[in-house]
Amino acid sequence: MKKIVIFFILIFLTGLFMYNYIFNSKRIDFYLDKYPNSQIAQFIDLVIGKINYLKGDYENAIIRFNRVINNYYIENYKLQAYFYIAQTYEKRNDKKNAIETYFFLKQYYPDTNYGQDAAKRLEFLDSFK
Repeated sequence: MKKIVIFFILIFLTGLFMYNYIFNSKRIDFYLDKYPNSQIAQFIDLVIGKINYLKGDYENAIIRFNRVINNYYIENYKLQAYFYIAQTYEKRNDKKNAIETYFFLKQYYPDTNYGQDAAKRLEFLDSFK
């Protein structure tokens, strides 16, 4: 049992070290600047935006999500970025921008999961008026 606990502690510490090494050393930004048009770059920006969102770093999350929307071409990633931007605005109690972003998704992408989820969020936010 002791060996298993030590094993998981080592895995956790290794993961923590790798996270700090990759994200704090700016290696990812170097890759994104070197290969700005790659599909991997768009995915990386989206994931970093989600990580920032989960950490509560909403300003950097919005920056990353806007990069996905403005710099890349994979539509599904852009829809995710719009939805996360709206959720980030909600977390920041910026209801006006959240509603505008949800409305955009509902209006222009009504047949997608993100458009339908945006419509539900609009109904929810409207119920507080």
